[in-house]
Order: sequence, then C-alpha cells, then structure tokens
Amino acid sequence: MDLSGRIGMRRPKFFIIAVVLVSILLAGCSVGKENTTINNTSGDVSDDFQGIEFDRNHLLPIGSIVTLKGYFKKVMICGIGTGLVTDEGNVFYDYAGCYYPVGVSGAKEYFMFNNDAIDKVYFIGYEDEEGQEYREIMEDVIKEERKGKRPENMDRGG
Repeated sequence: MDLSGRIGMRRPKFFIIAVVLVSILLAGCSVGKENTTINNTSGDVSDDFQGIEFDRNHLLPIGSIVTLKGYFKKVMICGIGTGLVTDEGNVFYDYAGCYYPVGVSGAKEYFMFNNDAIDKVYFIGYEDEEGQEYREIMEDVIKEERKGKRPENMDRGG
C-alpha cells in the first residue's frame, strides 16, 4: 500500500477545513463592531460604546473584557484577588489582566489593577455557582487585606 498517495490526498482536505474554520472565526470577530471607528490618518480608535453597567462594590468574573481609564486597549480579567510582593510588602489587587485578544504568552504579560481603574465593561465573563462563591470569598479577602488583617478562615488549598 502506498502511503504517500493517501497522505497527499489529506493535505487538500485539511487545508480546506482550516481555511473554512479561520473564515468562520474571523467573521465572528466582526460581530458587535458597528460602533467602533478607526481614524486611519492618526490610528486613533473612537468608540461610541458606553459600556455595560456593573456594581463597583463587587468584582467582575474572570473572562470579563474591560478598558482601563486612560488606556484604549481592551483587557481580559485573568485572575481575581491577586497578591503582589513588593518592597513595601504584600499588595492585593482586585484583578490580574492581560491584553485582549492576545492573551498571555509569558508570565510578565500580566498586570494588576483595581475596580476603580475600570473605565468600561465590554463583556461580563461566565460565572457559575462555584465561580460566584470564589468571587465573593475573594471580595472579603481583599477587604480584610486592605484593612491590614488576613481573614482567619481563608483556605489556601486548591
């Protein structure tokens, strides 16, 4: 049996399937962009979207897409209640984020920010009961850390 002929026949099928999948993916990326305009002469992005309302007293779930005050790039929330060790001690932030749609390809691509730095919310991430429970625990942990005391019932396990 000649395998080279069989393998050669699979390449065009694979290529066609790949092209169709990429086309579908790219078509989906344009959904909801009708309010965004790009000024080609300056590269500035003008966005008339006002954002989704959210309660700033509560954290957003992971997967949420936001912009930060003073920045135009979208950020995806990748972590909640993130601690950072600095020369001044441990600092807790509401979120760890990465640029959207790029994501994370290395550890240094995360950055930390708080609820008050959020300008607009474009998408609220998926959250089930487990996610909601974790988010509520982290809200309490962050409040206690900012008061200067660690909660006694905080579970560090996975």
